[in-house]
Amino acid sequence: MVSYFRHKLTIAIICILFSPLLTYSATIIESDDVTVSARVINPNDIITPVVTNPPGAVNIFLPKMGTSFKGQAYPNAQVFLLKNGVLVENVVADSEGAFNIILEEAYQSTILYTLYSQDLLGNKSLLINYPLAVYSGFITEVSKIRFAPTISVDKNEVLENEYIGFYGYGTPNQELELFIENNEKKEIYLLSTDTSGVFRITIPLNGYNLGSYKSYIKYSNDSRISKIINFNLVNKKNNNVKSNTGLPGDCNKDNKINLIDFSIMAFWYKKDNPPACVDTNNDNKVDLIDFSILAFYWTN
Repeated sequence: MVSYFRHKLTIAIICILFSPLLTYSATIIESDDVTVSARVINPNDIITPVVTNPPGAVNIFLPKMGTSFKGQAYPNAQVFLLKNGVLVENVVADSEGAFNIILEEAYQSTILYTLYSQDLLGNKSLLINYPLAVYSGFITEVSKIRFAPTISVDKNEVLENEYIGFYGYGTPNQELELFIENNEKKEIYLLSTDTSGVFRITIPLNGYNLGSYKSYIKYSNDSRISKIINFNLVNKKNNNVKSNTGLPGDCNKDNKINLIDFSIMAFWYKKDNPPACVDTNNDNKVDLIDFSILAFYWTN
């Protein structure tokens, strides 16, 4: 009689543990062209016994389960993964921008995963959110993730009929579309990233009316856009606005970035109240990000 009840109890436990194997679901938002799939475990995915029963009883083996995130960021960029708002993993993308993050998880009906990437200049992508369900016996794979390009601007106030420069990172050798617009005007410029994932473009603003504009960039074959950069087109420089003119880091204004500019920036490294010409990303400090931007514009 004891053996009979033990047999029934074992069957009941196994049914309870593995009933989630019968179902799978996932909900994705902000998921242009993202692929979600689930693969069933194989023998190599079996965790060692977590429960050892008395002699004569059945040992219970639990299958591994979790989530996998694959996609494209920027070459050698960092990719961060948050789980319900808490950072749980970060990896470095390869030289082509590819990344893969795998998390072993316990069963949960819904987990909110959030990903973002940070390029070599320190600029972050917008957040991408994935609410997923994790089921026993399944590795939930989210693939074809692609962050929109990052974008920076060399000045946030431009004199009438002068130039503005945009730069940033994407995946290598990709066609891009840059948008500059306001309520009256919208212009689209075609460009592409180089083999290092870098893009740079300088645009003359003659023909643009004075006023405020917003700009953003995206891949030509994608709908997700970058963060929005705002700038003002004025006919007289506003001395209250801290902005760069010409090449970022060109403090002696000779239209070159060289050792002279490097020396000036090195002098202000981590010092208070740096001049605008060395504070290339306008964050009120001079750090390694500013040196990265200086290196990007290096001429001789």
